[in-house]
Amino acid sequence: MKEEGHMKNRVMGEMSAASQALRMKATTTAVMSALSVLALGGGAQAVAAEGEAILEEVVVTATRRLESVQDIPTSVVALTGADLANRGITDFRDLSEAVSGLTLNRADNALGAAIYIRGMGTEGTSAAKKSVGIMYDNMYLVRPGLVFSEMLDVSSVEVLRGPQGTNFGKNTTAGVIRITTADADPNEVSGKIQGVAGNLGAAELRGVVNIPVIKDTLGLRVSGFTAERDGYTEDTLRGIETRNVDREGYRAKLLWNITDSSNYA
Repeated sequence: MKEEGHMKNRVMGEMSAASQALRMKATTTAVMSALSVLALGGGAQAVAAEGEAILEEVVVTATRRLESVQDIPTSVVALTGADLANRGITDFRDLSEAVSGLTLNRADNALGAAIYIRGMGTEGTSAAKKSVGIMYDNMYLVRPGLVFSEMLDVSSVEVLRGPQGTNFGKNTTAGVIRITTADADPNEVSGKIQGVAGNLGAAELRGVVNIPVIKDTLGLRVSGFTAERDGYTEDTLRGIETRNVDREGYRAKLLWNITDSSNYA
């Protein structure tokens, strides 16, 4: 009887030790899990903080005044000059690769070009009023084909999708494309040059120079480009290549700060 009681006490002691070991293991696992959650949470906060640090507000003038793109009640795609450079967009026709719902059809001449936003537009030779308005430095282009050229020294592009008659008047039932070129800086001398080469003998050269004529008051910015490329079709009757590229263009902008204040009535 004594031996049986001793065996029973030893079994109970082993079970008690096993229970304590299980409790300690569970407690350790819970603590490690809590520490892992805290670590992950801190990491997520660090990532979020890092993301907030690099978050950039996009300011547009789609409603004729400076506003955040998140605050205006219209569908807008805004691209800066840096965005265009990063995407390799140097020609207006390449803009459709960066803006969904935008279709650009360039004909052999400016009269036949057509622009569509969300499938809405007007054929270049149609007698109907244009459905997509083109604003180039706040100037309306009567012929959309005039904008089919180099995206030279452009500071921003805004594509407004949907009717825009309230802010831009007629000929904007499908939307508006606003192109703004870079202004002169009356404070510092700057410039850049870019060359591009491709197949079919393609060669492009672009250059920009900014000169402060009168510091803080008058600045001059001059830009230009030249582009050439062999044709990829041939007119056998006349024996010449067609669909080639041979164009050049120049622009000069003068900025005059008439007053010391930038707030004009």
